[in-house]
Amino acid sequence: MHDHSAVFEQQLEDFEEAWEAGTPPMIDQALQAEIGGADYIGCGPVFPSQTKSFVQFAGLNYIREATREIKIPCFAIGGIDESNLPQVTEAGASRIAVTAAVQQSVDRPAAVTRLKAQLQKAKGKD
Repeated sequence: MHDHSAVFEQQLEDFEEAWEAGTPPMIDQALQAEIGGADYIGCGPVFPSQTKSFVQFAGLNYIREATREIKIPCFAIGGIDESNLPQVTEAGASRIAVTAAVQQSVDRPAAVTRLKAQLQKAKGKD
């Protein structure tokens, strides 16, 4: 059994360096993560975030490309909330990672339920 952790750790460092430099990770980096044994990737930042600052954003085009090219699960991340989730799902994302959308809600369980319902609706599971 091959240990992919060292490869994945290097790729994670590459992603972090790219983000710190203000350059969102591109599809070739995502493909390398997949080849290197990653179980999933984070695709973003999609939108401006209330929890982190970015100079540039991968945006919805990156979501479209990643969900088309990558076989492992892709989690859209960055500024996603109930108001823009339809754009994210229309771009092909079926998984999201959110913080502020839930954390800043008055009713956190209800926020999770609404986000989940939007995702399920987008997948055709009304």
